[in-house]
Amino acid sequence: MTSLLKGLSPLIAIALFSASSLASEYRNDVLTIASKFDNSDPAARYEARLELVAFVSNATAPDRRRGSSKMTDDLLYTLRKNDVPRLAKVNILRQLARIGTSKAVPQLNKIMLGDDELLAENARKAIEAIGGSRSSAALKKAY
Repeated sequence: MTSLLKGLSPLIAIALFSASSLASEYRNDVLTIASKFDNSDPAARYEARLELVAFVSNATAPDRRRGSSKMTDDLLYTLRKNDVPRLAKVNILRQLARIGTSKAVPQLNKIMLGDDELLAENARKAIEAIGGSRSSAALKKAY
């Protein structure tokens, strides 16, 4: 039995690594795009916004398995990062309003109840767009 477990441990490690890499399939790309919102040039920020929209749309296309779920995870991860520009967070919240799943609601609720009015308003809009019982409960509790 012990030799069987020793033989399986590399396979288990590979499976766990694969699962964790799938969970962050888009994370680095989203972080790279988010960093472009820090540019002082309005045209560069506009290009970053278009790039984010196109990237999210491509990643959540109907032929992508679990696209919305994976993208929601990686957008939420980016929102939690302190070094992500505020304008990037606003645009990420707008994308979550388009493709976000109900698992985004608890984090969006925290942002909605936070001190930053612009982020709070966009988080509220995302919660409303996501809909469902989690969203309804969060909105009722907030108001």
